[in-house]
Amino acid sequence: LTEVANLDIKNINDTLNLIERKSVSCVINRTSSAERVLTGGLGISYLLAEILAYQLTQVGINSSVLMHAHTLFHEQVLFLNSKDLLVLFSFPPYSKETIDVAKFAEERKIDVIAITNKPASPITFYTKANLIVESRNMLFTNSFAAISVLLNAIATSCAVKDKARAKKILKESEEIAINQNLIISGS
Repeated sequence: LTEVANLDIKNINDTLNLIERKSVSCVINRTSSAERVLTGGLGISYLLAEILAYQLTQVGINSSVLMHAHTLFHEQVLFLNSKDLLVLFSFPPYSKETIDVAKFAEERKIDVIAITNKPASPITFYTKANLIVESRNMLFTNSFAAISVLLNAIATSCAVKDKARAKKILKESEEIAINQNLIISGS
């Protein structure tokens, strides 16, 4: 437990030291102003895409995740326009489909943001901005501790940027959940 926790703490600290604040600001501004935000990735990246889409939705940003189901990623991107934003997660082993859809979106003049592990990651050639996150792990997979911190920071910053929108959506979501008997209010 201690070894894993120490490695995750190191990933978080390394990410904080390496990440370009200008890129983070660009991502927050672009995310806040997007008409729609579509997130995507495969494997662990899909789970991270779901988390970001959920967190953005919670603060009032129209967001959903690219589904790997009855349609290809490319087909889902067909519905995006230049006011929308595509946020893609790409960690080793890099998914060819994720990289290909980044290229496809860039060709269609849709802004693409990558959250990845290194500046030379294959997806970075097709993006408007890249957020580089340390994801070293003791296993053969990627750790998502630092990535999770970054996602929380993005969603929190978007909420702070438009407090009225975030507060309105949070209040309305809670009211719906209470009226549908899905939760018991804690207030």
